[in-house]
Amino acid sequence: MDSSNNLRRAVVHVLDLCRRHGVRVAIFFFLSAAHAQVNSWTNLTSGNWEDPYWSLGILPGTNQTVLFTNLGSKTLTIGSNTAQRFPESLRISSIDIESPENATNTLTLDHSGLDLPLAAQ
Repeated sequence: MDSSNNLRRAVVHVLDLCRRHGVRVAIFFFLSAAHAQVNSWTNLTSGNWEDPYWSLGILPGTNQTVLFTNLGSKTLTIGSNTAQRFPESLRISSIDIESPENATNTLTLDHSGLDLPLAAQ
């Protein structure tokens, strides 16, 4: 997928967030999107950080803003497998965790260790 399609998908996602959460969110995302690519969790159910449900088709990484804001209640887990096999995916620009009304999105660090924490730079 080329970068123009990624940008288009990110803008559509931001506009959807604006509709649901208001202009304040839009300003934050447009400012952060200018500095980083947006990579959104797309699965509607719980999963692991390394699962293939990212809008960019790749695991998060540096210069990416991670959005965990989609519909439904779910838990996204960063576990020991993530830390050991995909440590580069734990270095990101920023992360936003939100959920729609009457739902809960939770990010869990489950035995991921202290040597390589999730770092938003």
